[in-house]
Amino acid sequence: MFKLKMLAVVAAAVVMAGCGGGSDTPDNPVGAPLPITSANYLEVTQEVLTATVGLVGVSETLLGTQVEALPSPVSFARGRLPGLWLEATDLPLIAGVVYEETFACPGGGTLVETIDDRDNDGFLSSGDVVRETYNSCVIDTERLDGAIRYSFTSLVGDFSGDVFSAQIGLSFLSFRITSLVTVASALANGDLTLTTNSFGVDNFDTQLNTASYREEVSIGGQTISRTATNFQTREVRVPTMAGFDTTVTASGTLTSSLLGGNSVGIGTVAPLVRSSPSEYPASGVLQAIGAAGSLVRIEALSDTQFQLLLDANGDGFADPPTPVTLFWSDFI
Repeated sequence: MFKLKMLAVVAAAVVMAGCGGGSDTPDNPVGAPLPITSANYLEVTQEVLTATVGLVGVSETLLGTQVEALPSPVSFARGRLPGLWLEATDLPLIAGVVYEETFACPGGGTLVETIDDRDNDGFLSSGDVVRETYNSCVIDTERLDGAIRYSFTSLVGDFSGDVFSAQIGLSFLSFRITSLVTVASALANGDLTLTTNSFGVDNFDTQLNTASYREEVSIGGQTISRTATNFQTREVRVPTMAGFDTTVTASGTLTSSLLGGNSVGIGTVAPLVRSSPSEYPASGVLQAIGAAGSLVRIEALSDTQFQLLLDANGDGFADPPTPVTLFWSDFI
């Protein structure tokens, strides 16, 4: 028998308001806690890893690159930030006037950009608000619709460079990315707060927090909805002689249509750590907590494999068919 040493502080952190049923908003419902059993622990594992990867930021972060085939609204918004900063410095911002301009997109459609320079300094800075509204806007191989609102709470340094700090609110207003290659799409609604400190190349500390964020991903005729509630991820990257190490933690409540509309709590027992050039973490433990103390523990064994331990009845012992060893590449 394998004794599961569940940390009480972790359990308390992840079994939050969402676990009582109800909803945070009508559009972003929180499901009832899911009993985690031998029949569904693999699906729970898949959803936990997918949600963690999605909010941390798909490209070049923690858990490999297979998910990059799917559109990612969060990654898109994060990737737009340096461009927003550069574009604003070239625009004729006038004190007391909200700037608005409509641009033609390279492949068709339009982008309406609105900049409220609230401190009237002619640059993007603390307190300013930018809204981008896309109307069938085609850029490269993606079509964009809906809007993203960027609220700059603080901004120090050059956001287009490698040394800066910032806190930015990201609001997704029926924002949809559609891949023109795979025909997959992702629809995002909700608010996130991005807090980032960049100290140089491959040297940063970034957090994402959300009270409620929802994505609906459509691919191959199937639509999957996921809602992250009271969710936080943190990604820390530091340079090493071989390249860099990336450390990730995550906590919060995940509701998913693949879990029957039910929810699980996610917590970090030990941070997941990936060392470049490896694609997957070699150490760290995540934990998904369901109804009545049921849980599944996801423990990295190496940068190729991880182990699952299921405790279906909350007695602190592993239940069959676990422990089981699986490959990262089969899940993400």
